[in-house]
Amino acid sequence: MWLATSTYSILRGSTTDSFGDQKDRDVPTYTGIKGSVMLVRAGVTTESEGRAQTISYLVGRLPAGTDVQNGDRLQDEKTGETFIIDSIDSNPRSPIFNSGIRLELRHVS
Repeated sequence: MWLATSTYSILRGSTTDSFGDQKDRDVPTYTGIKGSVMLVRAGVTTESEGRAQTISYLVGRLPAGTDVQNGDRLQDEKTGETFIIDSIDSNPRSPIFNSGIRLELRHVS
């Protein structure tokens, strides 16, 4: 069983910028979805340019039946933080109640 801690928007798709490069589309496909996100682990990496990044791995929960896909982005409507959805497990684990959808998320800062 899980407890919703915020409301989320699902961002889906991409667009092309003025230089012809593909970028994430920031227009929500769905809004006001109750859910929760919890940090699992975080690590710091250094890219070849010498810039350090913190990559956080998280687990999220959304209600069963939510239209969510791998590659979508989940945006916290309270904080504005955006998480990349790496995998989705919509198979309930309990025969008594529906545990919702479990998401593996990533946040890069």
